[in-house]
Formats: sequence, C-alpha cells, structure tokens
Amino acid sequence: DLDTLNLPSSRHHTAKREIRPSSVLIVDDEPVNRFILKTFCEKLNLSAFYAFDGVEGLEIIKKELNQLSEEDRKQRPPFDLIILDYQMPQMTGPELALKLNELHKKGDIILPPLIGYTAFISKTELDYFLECGAIDILEKPTTFEKFKAMVQEIL
Repeated sequence: DLDTLNLPSSRHHTAKREIRPSSVLIVDDEPVNRFILKTFCEKLNLSAFYAFDGVEGLEIIKKELNQLSEEDRKQRPPFDLIILDYQMPQMTGPELALKLNELHKKGDIILPPLIGYTAFISKTELDYFLECGAIDILEKPTTFEKFKAMVQEIL
C-alpha cells in the first residue's frame, strides 16, 4: 500500500523558482515570417511574442522588464530567446542587438540569446550581425526541423 510507505516528500526536491514556459520574442516586419515562427514556437510549447521592427521590439522588451521585480531583473532576461530579422524599417536587427548589448553593459538587462533570421545576406552582413551580438543565424526560409534543432541547442 503506497500510503504506508515512508517515502521522502517530493517537495524537498523541487526547484524554488517559478516554472514557466520559455518565451521567445520574434522581431520581424513580415507577417508571414512572424506567423511561421510563432507556429514553430507553439509546436515546441514556447510562448511566442512578436514585434514589427526593432523599435517596437525594444518597447516590448522594456515593458517586460518593467513587469519584473528588481530581483528578477538581475536574475533572468525578459525573454529566453529573441529572434531578429536583419532588414526592418526604423531599426534593423543588428541595431536592436547593439542597443540590447548597451543595456546589458549598463547592468539594465540580462542579455538573452539573440538569433539572426534573414535571407539573402552577404558574408559581410552575416559577420556584422554576429559582431552585433547574434549567436547564430537562421536562414529564411527555414524548416521546423532546423528551427527546432537551433532552439533546443540554445534553450
């Protein structure tokens, strides 16, 4: 009878931090690309959020930071992963990556992994994206398998 066994309580072995699904911010000006990545995220049980360009992406990141407690802000990023299109109106992916790195250097943000998401990019542009802070590049168009492999490696 399981009720009479003297087993240790599982509550002593659980982590004390809040368990939440990983969150991904998709920053891309093309609705089709946002939809595809959002669908891929949902298949992996990730919470997906999206922004039209770098300006809106930065606003969403700051809004998310403002919702975190001071302690949480020092312990975790506002999103677990940010996917950035290269070419967008107002602020490009590399420009947003540079802004996020500036915030990180000032201690205002824990920097999440940044993935560049782009097509038709030259070697010079690819290198620049990586210099700005992207840890990897996902080429458009992509497949669910490629997306899954990259995300699972990072998260």
